[in-house]
Amino acid sequence: MTELEQKFGVDEAAFLVSAISAWFEANGGSDEFDCSDNFRLCRVGDPIGEAEYEDARSDGCCGFVDIEIGPSPAGHIYRHGFNYGH
Repeated sequence: MTELEQKFGVDEAAFLVSAISAWFEANGGSDEFDCSDNFRLCRVGDPIGEAEYEDARSDGCCGFVDIEIGPSPAGHIYRHGFNYGH
């Protein structure tokens, strides 16, 4: 079982992988995101997850991407993001 499956469940993890992959296919066609780090993901409404998300976001530099994903099959909204640039 992956870390994502352990944290959010198998069905939610599959939904998230599909949604994030689709976003990168639609938006990652340039070299703009080549130097990406601080990947983060949380379920909206989870105070611990949201705090960890904000901590990861504030540790990054340069550009950043933050998107909302959902609702998932279970009805949840998620935030996914990362930093990019030098």
